[in-house]
Amino acid sequence: MPHDEMPFCSHLDGIVPSPSMPFPFEELRGGGGLPSTELQKELWENCGRTINVLHATALSCNGPDKADQQLRDIGGTLPGEYVHMNYILRRNAPEVTREEAISLANAALKSTLRLCPEAHLILARHESSNLHEAVPHLICALEDSMRLLQCCGAPTVPALAKRFQRRHKCSFWDFVPAKPWFEAHLRLANTLRKLGKLEQALEHYMVLVEVDGDYWSTSADYVNYRYHIPSVLLQLDRPGEAISFMLETCSPVLEKCFGSDSTALSFSLSLTLALYKLARAEGKEPPLDFELPDGSNEPSFTRSLPAAPHLIYGAALQLGHATASYLLAPNAKSVKLPDVKPLPTTMASCQSHLQALIYLSDGVLEMWQRTPGALDFFKRMQDAFWAKYWTCGCFSQSGLPDRVTRANRFNVPPGLDGTANSFAKFLATSKTLCRTSRKEVREYLSNLMVPTSPLSQRARFEALQAILTHESTIEYVDKGKKSTEPTPLCMAMFYDHDPSIVLALITAGAKSWWPHSSTDESRILSPLAMAANQGNWRSLAVGLRMLDKRMHALGHAACFDKAMASLVLAMCESSCLACLYDEKESCERCEAQVPHSPYADFENCADVLVSAGFRGYLPSVLNCKDECAGDCSLALLRERFRFRMAQMRTRTNRYMDETDELLELALSLNVISASKHDEITDAIAMGAKTELEVQIELTPQVLAVVDEHNENLACACCNATKATAGVKLKKCRQCLSIWYCGTKCQQKHWKVHKRSCGVTCDYIFDMLQQTAGSDESWSSNILS
Repeated sequence: MPHDEMPFCSHLDGIVPSPSMPFPFEELRGGGGLPSTELQKELWENCGRTINVLHATALSCNGPDKADQQLRDIGGTLPGEYVHMNYILRRNAPEVTREEAISLANAALKSTLRLCPEAHLILARHESSNLHEAVPHLICALEDSMRLLQCCGAPTVPALAKRFQRRHKCSFWDFVPAKPWFEAHLRLANTLRKLGKLEQALEHYMVLVEVDGDYWSTSADYVNYRYHIPSVLLQLDRPGEAISFMLETCSPVLEKCFGSDSTALSFSLSLTLALYKLARAEGKEPPLDFELPDGSNEPSFTRSLPAAPHLIYGAALQLGHATASYLLAPNAKSVKLPDVKPLPTTMASCQSHLQALIYLSDGVLEMWQRTPGALDFFKRMQDAFWAKYWTCGCFSQSGLPDRVTRANRFNVPPGLDGTANSFAKFLATSKTLCRTSRKEVREYLSNLMVPTSPLSQRARFEALQAILTHESTIEYVDKGKKSTEPTPLCMAMFYDHDPSIVLALITAGAKSWWPHSSTDESRILSPLAMAANQGNWRSLAVGLRMLDKRMHALGHAACFDKAMASLVLAMCESSCLACLYDEKESCERCEAQVPHSPYADFENCADVLVSAGFRGYLPSVLNCKDECAGDCSLALLRERFRFRMAQMRTRTNRYMDETDELLELALSLNVISASKHDEITDAIAMGAKTELEVQIELTPQVLAVVDEHNENLACACCNATKATAGVKLKKCRQCLSIWYCGTKCQQKHWKVHKRSCGVTCDYIFDMLQQTAGSDESWSSNILS
C-alpha cells in the first residue's frame, strides 16, 4: 500500500486509550476495607471511562495528512515500514481480544525494522500481571520511541521539541510521532512512583517538564505528570523544590495547574503542606492568612501566589472537602484508605471523593500522617477559614475562578460547627499563627454586625467575647466622630442587635455619641442617634445608661442633656416613623431593602428617653399645631412624651418645686387649658401672681387628678378594680404604665402587653447583668 494511503496512528484506540490510565491488573490496597457510600457511587459512575474522551477522538483523526505535514514542517521523515505496522495494528484494534493484541504486538516486534514503541506499550498493558513485569516493556517502549523521534531529523528529543514548538507555537504533545514517547515516559514514571522508586520517577517527570517547556496541553491525562511532581518532591522531603516547581514556572502553566479540575486539588494541598514543612524546617509557624497582601491590586488569584503563597489555604480548604474526611478524621493519624479495584479511570470533580482517593494514594496520606504537626495545622487552618466565612456571612477568595467559587464549596466539613466555637478557636491561636492587626480586628467586628451573617445573636455575642478576650479595648479601631464609615457600634445599634452585644462594645471602649451637624455631610450619625432614628429602643436604653454614668462621672451633666435633646430630634426627624405607623408604604430603610427590627417602637423610645432623664422642651416638629394636626405618628409621639414626663414627675416627687414644671404637668393632665396656661404665665410675668400662689392653687388639683386616676385603675387582664378585687393593684415594674391585681394575671396578659411594654434604662441594664444575650430571657424576669 502506498505511504500516502496508509492511515497513521501513534496509539491503538480501544487497547491503549490513555497514557496515564492504570493498568488492568492494578488495585488500591488501602487497608481500610470497603469504600464509603459516596466513593462507591463515584466509582460506579466513573470506572471504565477514559480520562479524556477528546484525546482518544483526536488520535482517531490523526491520519497521514497531519503527520506528514508536521514532518515536512520540521524537515523530518518516518520509516515506511513503521507506518505500515501502525496501519496493521490500527486496522485490527477495534475487534481484537487481549490475546490477539499481544500476538499483533509480538508480530510487529519481529519485523525487519524492529521499531514499534506501541507494541511494547501493548505488552506492558496486556501481558504484564504486576507493575514489576511492566517496567521492562515500558523501558523498551521509551527506547524505541526515542529512536523513532531521531528519525525525524534531530539528534535529541529536546532539540526536536524546540524545533516543533518554534514552528507551531504549541506543546510538543501535539506532535503526532511524539505521543508514544510521552506515553512511555509518563507510564514509566507513574509505575516507578507506585513502586516507591521516587528518585527515578522524578527523573522521568522532569524530562517531560524540560521538553514541554512553557506550553500547555488541554489533555487532562497528559497534564497529570505535573500533578505528581510536587507530591514526589514532598515525599523526598524537598519542600523548597516543590514550592519552586509550583510557583516559579511560567504564568500559563501556573494558572492552569491551580485551575484545572484534574490538578487543582493536588496542587493546592501540596503547596499547603510544602509551606508548612518549609516553615517548620526554618523553626517558624506558617501564617494563617487568607487575604491578598496590603496594597495588592492583582486581579488574578494564581498570579498572586508567588508573592503571597499563603493564599492557597482558602483554595485548599474549598477544594479539599472530601480530602478532609481522611485528614481530619478522629483517628486521622491511623486512618487507612479503602480497598478499591479496579482503579478509577477518570479524575472526576476536583471536590469529589474519587479525586481525594487519587490524591491520597501512593503514600501521600502516610506523608501527611508522619509529618509532625501537619494534621493539627490543617485542622487549625480549617477552623480559621470557616470561622472567617461564618463571621463574614459569605467569605470568598479574591480572584478564584468560578469553578472554585461555586456555591456548594460552603458545605461545612464534618466535625466543624461553623459558628462562634470555631471563631473562638481561631482567636485563641491568633497571637502565634496570624498577625491580628487593627485592620483585621475592625474587620472582624464589622463582619459580626452585618445582618446577613448566618450567626445567631448568641453566637455573635460569644464571637465578640472571643475577640475581646485578646483585645481588652477597641478604642483604637473606633474613631468615633472622625470615622468615615459606620463603626461596629453604629452597625450594632442600627441593626438592633441584642443589647448584650451593644453593652459589650461600649464597655470595650466604643463611642456611643458625638455631636452631629446637619451641614456636616462628612460625618455619620452617632450610634445613639442611629438607634433613636430607627426606633431601636433596646439599644437606645443600654447606650443612654452607659452614657449617663460616664458623663456624670466626668461632671458633664449639661453635655448629657444636650445629647438627650439631639436624640429626641433625631427620633422625630426619622423617615421610619411614618413607615412604622403605616402612614407611608416605605422609608429610606425599606427602599434599601433593610428590614426594620421586629422590636422597633418609637413610643418605647420616648419612654426610654424620659426614663433616662429627658425633661426638656420637645422639638418644634412635635409642638406644631397646624402642620402636624393630621400627622398621626407625630401627634401620638407628642402625647406619649407629655404623658410619660408627667408620669415621671408625679412618680419621683409629689411636690413640684418649680412653677414652670407644675404648669407643664397641669397642662399635660388637662387640669388647665392651654389658654389658662398662658394666662397664668403672663400673670406671673406682670407680678399679678406669685409663684407660691400658683403652686398652692395647682398642686392639690394635680395630685387629685393623679389619685383619681389611680383609684379608677383596673387590672389589664381581668378588669378588676381595687374595690372589687379587694387588693392593691400594682404597676408593671418595667414600664410603670399598666396595672395588675396579681402575678397570675400579669403572666397571663404578657403575650398581649409585651409588644407595648415601655422600659426604663435602669431595668434593661439590670437585666443585662443576669442574662447572656438570649432574647427569650427578656420576658422571664419583668413581673412585679
